[in-house]
Amino acid sequence: MEEVKPLQLLYLWRLASSDPVGQDWLQNIQPTLSTKDRKSLSERGLIEESKEKRLDRPKPTQQLRVRLTDQGWEYLANHLTAPLHNRSIYGSKVFSHFLTHLSRFLQGRSLPLVDIFLATPPAPLKPQTTSLEEAVTIIQRYLASVKGQNSRPDQDLRLANLRPKFAQLATELVDAAFIELQTRGFLDLINLANYPDMLTEADKKAALLVDGHPRHLIILK
Repeated sequence: MEEVKPLQLLYLWRLASSDPVGQDWLQNIQPTLSTKDRKSLSERGLIEESKEKRLDRPKPTQQLRVRLTDQGWEYLANHLTAPLHNRSIYGSKVFSHFLTHLSRFLQGRSLPLVDIFLATPPAPLKPQTTSLEEAVTIIQRYLASVKGQNSRPDQDLRLANLRPKFAQLATELVDAAFIELQTRGFLDLINLANYPDMLTEADKKAALLVDGHPRHLIILK
C-alpha cells in the first residue's frame, strides 16, 4: 500500500484540528483532495465518510461529512514529524487551527508554552510480559465499557479500529485473547469477506485468522 502523501497528511491534520474536533463537512475542508486520494485514506481506515443532513443551511440538504477514525488519530500520533505538503496555501490555516487547540490545552492545564519546547523524552519502558488471562481481562473490560454505548458495530468494533487500543499488547496475544473471548461466549468474530462493499484494505490488514479463515469484526453478545 502506498505511503500517505504529504497533501493527504495535511488533510488529516486539517480534520484533526477542526471544531468540532476530528470532523467537518467535505465542502469545508481545505486543502481538497481528489476522490482517489480520499478513497485511499478511507481504505486505510484513517477516515470515514457518511451522508448526513446539513441543518445549518436555509434549505437542509444531504452532504458528505468526513471524520477522522481512531486509526487516523493513531496514525497522526505516530507520524508527528512526517513532512507535510509545503506548497499548499492552506498549511498556515491548518497551523492556526492547531494553535487554537494548543492554546485551550495549555490554559486548561495552566501550562506555560515553553514547557513543550523544553520537554525531554521519557526513559524507555522496560518490556513487560503479559499473560493470556491478563490480556483477556484488559480487552474484556474495554469491550464491556462500550457495550452499553450507542456503538456502530460496522465501524467501532472492527478489528482495524480495535487493534490500536491494545497497542501495548503483542499482536499474537491480542489474537489469542479475542479467540478465547469467543470460546467463552462473550463475542462472535465475524468474516466480512461475503460483504465486499463493507470490507476495506484496513480490515484485511487487521484480520485475525481462525482455523485459516479471516475475521474482521466482532459482535458482542
